[in-house]
Amino acid sequence: MSPNENEIQAVQNLEHEADTLLAELATSTLPASRGTLLTLERIAATAARIAYGTGSPRLISEQMRALIDWTDHLDDEAWCALFQQTLRTRPLRSPYGHNAAS
Repeated sequence: MSPNENEIQAVQNLEHEADTLLAELATSTLPASRGTLLTLERIAATAARIAYGTGSPRLISEQMRALIDWTDHLDDEAWCALFQQTLRTRPLRSPYGHNAAS
């Protein structure tokens, strides 16, 4: 199943939303709030559902893949703390080391 134009546009919008938020977090002096982490989780989950659900993982960027990896474990406090530290750097790198930008 290939993505339709609306799905492609939705992923592009999510990429933009994530990029804007990640840029803000990287320059912030405060750690990301729980609400911000949940926003990132929503963005990642929606992008993953569209990209992988349509069999089109190429729709998402390396940054979005890293975000998906990170937001998969937000229920773990130690993981969250490490994620918050990582959010202070750009580009966002995968916790598993497979991000091409690492």
